[in-house]
Amino acid sequence: MSKNTVTKVADIAIPPDIKPDFDWFFPFAKLELGLSDATLQTYRNSLGIYLSWLGEQGTQRLSEVNSNAIERFLEYRQRHTRKSTLANTVAALRTFHRHLVLEGRQTLNPTEKLQQPKVPKTLPHPLSLDEIINLLKAADTNQAREISLRDRALIEVLYGTGARISEAVSLNVNAFAESDQNLLRLTGKGNKQRMVLFGSYARNAVDNYLQHSRPKLLARSHVYRNITDASTLKYRPTSSTIGDAEDGVLTATAAGVPWLFLSNRGKRLTRQQAGNIIRKLGEAAEIGRYISPHSLRHSFATHMLQAGADIRTVQELLGHSSINTTSVYTKVTIDSLREVYATSHPRAL
Repeated sequence: MSKNTVTKVADIAIPPDIKPDFDWFFPFAKLELGLSDATLQTYRNSLGIYLSWLGEQGTQRLSEVNSNAIERFLEYRQRHTRKSTLANTVAALRTFHRHLVLEGRQTLNPTEKLQQPKVPKTLPHPLSLDEIINLLKAADTNQAREISLRDRALIEVLYGTGARISEAVSLNVNAFAESDQNLLRLTGKGNKQRMVLFGSYARNAVDNYLQHSRPKLLARSHVYRNITDASTLKYRPTSSTIGDAEDGVLTATAAGVPWLFLSNRGKRLTRQQAGNIIRKLGEAAEIGRYISPHSLRHSFATHMLQAGADIRTVQELLGHSSINTTSVYTKVTIDSLREVYATSHPRAL
């Protein structure tokens, strides 16, 4: 497997005698451990690669796995992944094996002495306001209008609310339509809910997307407007009526597409797809460095603090359980102040 190979769980051959434990783990982890969908997806990918590797080594049962096998697998993964990804893999392996033993599905835990590696924290690199504007301009050019409006709305929501990408792609289509006084309810890590604010730029971008883009994207999947009555939505292949369309908002959710942000094919926009959108727009805007949806969250926090916002308020808006997590942005702000001071004050040097 090369460094450039993207492994999907669907393409992985997990040994048949191990597959039942793999299938059992995820409903258990969701219901009993309360892991978020994003964490579950990360664990699914990591464990899929791990169990497939075991099969390639001739291991057919988890009872055959020992600490040496774990070490060899992690050495193999270390050659193909970043430190943060390797740390996620270790967390997945430890959680998987520990709970197999605790729930009586296995008798030995080969990760019992495996330590969770510490990943050095790096300072976030926020975008400047000019770079945000250039990112929005990139969304407006060289694309079909429905794609452009969706991408602009996505950027405005991420930057305007400080939402995590998992929170943004989980928004229901009625979230903004039903919001009151520019308040939006987000569901974050551990299914914790919080209220965030959003401004007129985000509101206008989402309204334009709902009215002029989302219906067209929706029509690319199984939902379409009746030819003779554009206010009626129907469902392929039965041609049955499923609801009404008002200003681009699907009032009936029988279509099974309640999500606010849709993909180019009219399905739910995934975290990975959203990440690719932001990355490509960053390249088109010639920002000159790698950016992700989290870059917009970083920018939200940094710009708020630079403008004088209280760190506790920013902590609440970001949904951080610890003030220590938020404090990393104060370091970024102080560094920028030092730079301005050094270049502006006549006696700084």
